[in-house]
Amino acid sequence: MKIKAYAKVNLALKVINKREDGYHNLVTIMDLIDIYDEIHISKSNEVIFRCSDKSLENDHNLVVKAINVLKDDYPKCANLGINIYLNKHIPYGAGLGGGSSDAASVLIVLNKIWKLDLTFDELVNEALKLGSDVPFFLLRNLGILSGIGENVNAIDSKLKLYYVLVLPGYPMYTKDVYENNEIYGDDLDQVDEMLDGFNNNDARKVINNIFNDLQASACKINDTEPRIIDIIKIANEYINSKGYLAKAMMSGSGSSVFSVFENRSDAIDAYNYLSNTLGKYKGVTVILTNN
Repeated sequence: MKIKAYAKVNLALKVINKREDGYHNLVTIMDLIDIYDEIHISKSNEVIFRCSDKSLENDHNLVVKAINVLKDDYPKCANLGINIYLNKHIPYGAGLGGGSSDAASVLIVLNKIWKLDLTFDELVNEALKLGSDVPFFLLRNLGILSGIGENVNAIDSKLKLYYVLVLPGYPMYTKDVYENNEIYGDDLDQVDEMLDGFNNNDARKVINNIFNDLQASACKINDTEPRIIDIIKIANEYINSKGYLAKAMMSGSGSSVFSVFENRSDAIDAYNYLSNTLGKYKGVTVILTNN
């Protein structure tokens, strides 16, 4: 069996507060994009995990943790095996949720193969033990996540968006970005406006309300070329010069920057421009994608 674990971008990311346990209460709207890791899964009498990136073949990998959390919580699968090969395409430390998507995909498949018959809410409980954004990927759809990830709901929308993704070629570390964050609050007006945009297939309302509370923190501590703040500036200046309905912003805790467009032709034009402009930097990758 081969499954695709899709990446995400955060169209809205509100950091409400920092809890006493060190976690953060959030509200975030995330969309899947068609960049994905490939996970090959087959039955086995033992647990076997291999990865195209050998440095990820360890017990810290979220795929391994997903296997172990089910084994720990459900005695019926304690002695069951599985053979997993992970072909990585989503870069680490890019704010695209690759590891979380891998983990959620494995939870979904093992629930079937091991015949656990877990409900969605039960899968969410398992996913939370692996990371705050893992529950989102159980939706395999556009959705909104809140709290520390325990509240997750799909957003039913027919709106088609197009993305140009810039991967600067270096990671940002989530812990560092959160530790330097100074933006907190519970004003959800932009979130509400975005939800209304999706519900009414209004691309202008969605695009005009994208935001990321972590962007300022990441830009403050980021000094690797090309800097996140410069990529965003270059993209937005080009978008504005063309009059496109579009906007550029950082995803998650970085390092990737995405521009979201209403029209594919505009996205293609911006992709060509950014590829030429940012191509001088070693390690930078520009990708045209969609939801």
